Amino acid sequence: MSGSQTDGPGGSSNGLPPQQLAPSAARRQLGVELRQVRDEIGLQLAVAAKAIERSAATLSRLETAKSMPRLVDVKALLDYYADEKPEAVPPATRDRILALVEPSRETEWFTSFRDVLSGDLTNGDAQRYVEYETVAESIRAYAPILVPGLLQTRRYARAVTDVVFPGQPVRARNRFVDYRMERQRVLDPIGGSLDFQVVLGEAVIRRQVGSAEIMREQLTALLEQISNGKPNVSVRIVAAAASARALFGGPFLVMDLRDDSAGLVYLEGREGSQFLQSSDAVDRYAELFVELSDVALDPEGSARLVEEVIGQLH
Repeated sequence: MSGSQTDGPGGSSNGLPPQQLAPSAARRQLGVELRQVRDEIGLQLAVAAKAIERSAATLSRLETAKSMPRLVDVKALLDYYADEKPEAVPPATRDRILALVEPSRETEWFTSFRDVLSGDLTNGDAQRYVEYETVAESIRAYAPILVPGLLQTRRYARAVTDVVFPGQPVRARNRFVDYRMERQRVLDPIGGSLDFQVVLGEAVIRRQVGSAEIMREQLTALLEQISNGKPNVSVRIVAAAASARALFGGPFLVMDLRDDSAGLVYLEGREGSQFLQSSDAVDRYAELFVELSDVALDPEGSARLVEEVIGQLH
C-alpha cells in the first residue's frame, strides 16, 4: 500500500509541516504521537489523565482525535511525560507535537455545511467520510452507476439530487449541491493534493441523467479530464463487453490516508455505508482495483468512447 508510515515517537506519519495539514489530519497526528509517547513510557491512560487532572475519557478523546485539543493540556502531558522518562520527549518531539495544536483547532471547511451533513440528504456517516476524504493521500474508485461526486458538474449533481431526493425542499437540494461542489477542492493540484484514480463502467456515460444538454456538459468535462485534465486525476472507462471478476459487484473505493498506514475501504449501499479498515480488506479491494485497471480502456480508448457517446446525444 502507498499509505504513509508512522515512524514512532520520533518520526512523522506524513512528512507535511503541521501548518499544511487539514485540521482533522493534525488532530489525528497529535493523538497518535501523544499515545505513542505514553506507550513508550508504559503509562496507563487513567494514570496519565490523573496526573494532569483530567478524566481518562478526556485523554482518550484527545488521543483518538475526537475532541478539540487544548494547548494547556498538551503542555501538561508533555511536561509529565518528560519527568517520567526524559528520553521519550526530546526537544524535537516536544516542538513537533506542540506545533500540531494550533492547526488542530482550526475550523474544517465542511463545518459550514453542518445543515447538510446532519440533514435528510446524507446518511449518518457523511461527516466521517468527508473527514477521511480531506486527509486522503490517494483514492482508487470503481463507479459502475454514476459519475463520482468529485467529478460531477454542478448541473449533473443537481439532476442526480432531484432524482434521488424529489421530496426534499429546493433549498436543501441546493445546499447539498453546493456541498458536493465544495468537496471537489481536494482535487486542487496545489500543495500535495489527493491522487484520484477512477474506473467508470460504460453504463455511467450512457445513462442519461437530466437533459441531453446536461449530459453533454458532464461528458465533455470527463473528456477534458481524460485528455488534458488535472495531473493528479485519472479517469478510465471499462467497456460493457469487458469481463472480469471485479466487475460483478457494486461501487467501492480504497483510500490511503496521509496520517494512517492502514487505509480504508468505503462501500456505499442503499441501506447505508461501510468503512472497512482491516489490512486484509484494504488489500483485497486494492487487488480488485488492479483487475479493473487491467480490463479498462487506456486513456485514448476511453476518450474515444466518451466522444462516441457525446455524438449520440440528441
